[in-house]
Amino acid sequence: MKCGKLVCLICVLAFVVLSNQSVFSQDNSEELLKSIMQGEIKEVEKYIDMGVDVNLVHNSRTTPLMFAIWGNHYDIVKFLISKGADVNTMTEKGGTAINVAASMGNQDICEYLIEKGADIEARDNEGKTPLMNAVYNKKRDLVGYFIEKGADVNAKEPNGWAALMFATMLGETESVQILIDAGADVNAQTNDGETALQRAEKIHKAKLADMTEIIEILKKSGAK
Repeated sequence: MKCGKLVCLICVLAFVVLSNQSVFSQDNSEELLKSIMQGEIKEVEKYIDMGVDVNLVHNSRTTPLMFAIWGNHYDIVKFLISKGADVNTMTEKGGTAINVAASMGNQDICEYLIEKGADIEARDNEGKTPLMNAVYNKKRDLVGYFIEKGADVNAKEPNGWAALMFATMLGETESVQILIDAGADVNAQTNDGETALQRAEKIHKAKLADMTEIIEILKKSGAK
């Protein structure tokens, strides 16, 4: 009988301890994220060691790893991954870590994420790949880097836009040429049936930007 009561007492104590740890972890998640953004790696180490979930998702959008990438804290990125941060976690309202890194234009972090298994074709919540995000955010060096790593230059987001269309819309002449040289389909159409050349001509005609060079590149490459 005494043995049974002792077992029950141990179970209750274990439950209380685990519950307190869970509450503690939740209570300190904001402090962890704050420390990450401020680049305070010692504080980050402290909160992780205390049990805060390295893969927690903040507001259905952001993980600690993403916060570290936003803050451009390479040392914290490496630490979080060493502690089990999942490089391919996709949040409901965000994307994955490599999408964030691509948008930020940090090649060192992109390289490290890929080395640790990040999916180069991972989609963000809008359906854009890292290559598309690099183009969209005018990170030209990363455009070439992702292509070298085998990114699909003809991948499309839900509206049928490929990286070439984003580069054309933004007037990114260098990226347009890089993508075409890598095999981008110059006659690919969006879901509305529009090609990159048609988009460039519309922008040029409306005098929103001088698209002369991009139009010339597209036509020389077989765009119709």
